[in-house]
Amino acid sequence: MNSSLPLLIDFLIPDTKSKDLHEEISKELNVTYLSESAQELDEAKGKIFGIARRLFCQGGIRLYNNEDFSNPFIARLNKRWMLVRKSPNNVSFEDINVLGTDYLHNHNAQLFVDYVNQYFTIKFDEQDHQDFREVTTNSNFTKKGLKKLLTKYGVDGEGIKTFPFKPETEKINDDDEDFQYCIAEIKYKMGIIGSAKFSNEAVRCLYIEAILSSAICIVRRIVKKRIFLEPQFEDIGKVVAGQVDYAIEKIIDSLNKELICIIINKNQNVLGIMQSVMQLESSYHTNKKKQKESEAFNDDFDYLYGIVTTAMDWYFIMYTPERIYCITAGYHITLTEEILEDEERLRRGVKKVMEVIVGLLKDRIEVNASPDSRRARMKKYIKK
Repeated sequence: MNSSLPLLIDFLIPDTKSKDLHEEISKELNVTYLSESAQELDEAKGKIFGIARRLFCQGGIRLYNNEDFSNPFIARLNKRWMLVRKSPNNVSFEDINVLGTDYLHNHNAQLFVDYVNQYFTIKFDEQDHQDFREVTTNSNFTKKGLKKLLTKYGVDGEGIKTFPFKPETEKINDDDEDFQYCIAEIKYKMGIIGSAKFSNEAVRCLYIEAILSSAICIVRRIVKKRIFLEPQFEDIGKVVAGQVDYAIEKIIDSLNKELICIIINKNQNVLGIMQSVMQLESSYHTNKKKQKESEAFNDDFDYLYGIVTTAMDWYFIMYTPERIYCITAGYHITLTEEILEDEERLRRGVKKVMEVIVGLLKDRIEVNASPDSRRARMKKYIKK
């Protein structure tokens, strides 16, 4: 289990195997590996093991949404949030749980290592976990769990639709070259790969990427600014460290860029919305850290956009530090073999979704950097 970026290359842990965890290391730590425990700690103690002197410690982990361990999923380790993923099956550490140092960094931990006596201690700030304690009491990500998370942002009704927003969309002509390319690409993939309905994440990503790429090309043409789509985006933030399927970033200069939108490919919209809200909060704080001194303001207000999609159904979110909003209208694209015979149906669905995406990105790129300007723009959208 890996709390950071899924590795693009393998690395070797030749001195430690699963058997060591179950036997010798369990004996050293005086606790059985993978045994049930209700204990979560503010101070974790461990042993140094193996010729590479690796650090092993015990910790209480609670897994959420245990019926769907899609990558990444959300867990709580020693009372503290993290996004984790299963170790790949084709690497040497597939049966080892690897905890990245980003977890320690994100939760202001202190690591004390004694190489003489072969032990170490991890100490956490006791207050670090309290912001999310109420949210994490649920064992599954249900509507009830979502409601608890959204309460943090003032949502008190049946869910996120309590606070709608209606941004300006950008009209796309039928003969737009990037729109035409998107339709052709979807039909080409449909003929080879087949329907996105009931498909896996990899298949859905192929269709999602076609739509996002074309939308970004249209935005670039309109605003004359540099923006990029970054797949498998890794955000190492204070609130949560993890990866989202796509991020869209605006290039400010050669050294600085600003995240303006994240996209999550999730087959269950409730889970996707919850993950999106958590990641948007983290990205908001990351953006603030990256601000140049010349752009720093006393008022920290800003807003970001989030998209949760199954490739067929699309949900649009606007995040602010005080509240979250959602477009209430339904957006659906038919991505089944039917479109090979009914292109007009495909065009209507794709066009409707792309006009929203282009409108959101155009807005976030063009808005003035000052908090007052961004607050005024946000208020305009929620009053429509």
